[in-house]
Amino acid sequence: MTGIGETRIGNDNLIMGYVHIACDCVLGNNNIIANYVGLSGHVTIDDHVTVGGQSGVVQFLRIGSYACIGGASTIYKNIPPYALGYRNRIQIKGVNIVGLKRAGFPRETISAIADAHKLYFRSDLSETEALWRIEAEFGDFQEVLIFTKFLQSVGGSSSLKTHQHSLFYFICSVI
Repeated sequence: MTGIGETRIGNDNLIMGYVHIACDCVLGNNNIIANYVGLSGHVTIDDHVTVGGQSGVVQFLRIGSYACIGGASTIYKNIPPYALGYRNRIQIKGVNIVGLKRAGFPRETISAIADAHKLYFRSDLSETEALWRIEAEFGDFQEVLIFTKFLQSVGGSSSLKTHQHSLFYFICSVI
């Protein structure tokens, strides 16, 4: 994989002290990157993402919009939009409901996103079956289509379906 040859940082980001942003990283807009976060090269962070302090992101990964990552997390896999995750080896725990409410998402949209996440991460369906069913049931919601397109674009993201726990609705308390 070749880089874009520059690191790009969007508008209205809060990048706190001692953050390392390596080569060829792309940061969208309105992100919060807390103290001592390290972004290895070729990392893409979409818009409205929160990354808690002392977290590290491995090279060539993407974090989707409105995701919230708890502090001291090691991000070694792509994180889909609207996800909430934390731990030394990142585990997706549910949907960033508080972040979505603060951003003004309608209740129906948040519910559709949560149901889509639940179908993808907590059902016994294969990745392909889950994506098909999500699009069939929630395809009217543009935000859900963003979620499914992300999963398709990162290719072979079945590793995202592993190590999920029963705590599905967890409140993001990073900020």
